[in-house]
Amino acid sequence: MSVFPASMRVFFCVLLLASLPGALAASEQAEDPLVRDIQQDLKALGYEVDTVDGLYGPNTRRAIEAFQKDRGHSVTGAANEALRETLRRVQFQRSHEARQSWRLTRLYLDALGYDPGEGGFQSERAVAAMAAFIEDTDLETRPFYSERLHRAVVERVKSDPQAQSTLCRWHVNAKSYDDGLPWCTRAAARDDVEAQYLVGWMYYYGRGTPQSYPMAFRWYHRAAQGGDSRAQTYVGLMYRQGKGVRPDPDAAYQWYLRAAGE
Repeated sequence: MSVFPASMRVFFCVLLLASLPGALAASEQAEDPLVRDIQQDLKALGYEVDTVDGLYGPNTRRAIEAFQKDRGHSVTGAANEALRETLRRVQFQRSHEARQSWRLTRLYLDALGYDPGEGGFQSERAVAAMAAFIEDTDLETRPFYSERLHRAVVERVKSDPQAQSTLCRWHVNAKSYDDGLPWCTRAAARDDVEAQYLVGWMYYYGRGTPQSYPMAFRWYHRAAQGGDSRAQTYVGLMYRQGKGVRPDPDAAYQWYLRAAGE
């Protein structure tokens, strides 16, 4: 027999049922990874986020609204994927990494035939160049500088022969041989005669690579066969002096004649 009267048992049942909705709601309110990312990014940007817990509450909403207001966006307070992408882009653009990578992106955009100008990635010309690149490549992103855009530009250059040849010449003209040799080698492998001569020259004089007469002769010889008179002169010289190849006065003489156009 129960020690509690029936009336008391009813009271405790009512009390228990009254407490269930709140308890169930608290237990069911799970952390949202998207909200946590947004909270972390807002906090990193200096907005007031009390706790990074992945729970969307009044404090998180106020921080989102403050960010949207500062950026001139529609103030909705909504925590969604578009907001996370915007926050990540803003964080990246404020970073030292972005300033460093933009130098390369700007150079590559220029080599690809776009005109980003000499300013930062927020300049009018830079934004126009990025927009044109995005349109030409069907890249699904907005015309703002981001890690994604940087990677897309780098990949495009790696598959564009003309851009590689352009980068080869630019770096060599700037005496940036360490940067120039890889691009010149790529272009030379595609039978770019000018690039073959430049690779031979860098190996001959040890610019951007340890000096190697055999490698210099290899690339000079390919350029010479392609009709480059400078390379033909060097091939003749190397045959005469025995640099990177067995001495051969007759071969040297024939290459000198070709270099002279005879």
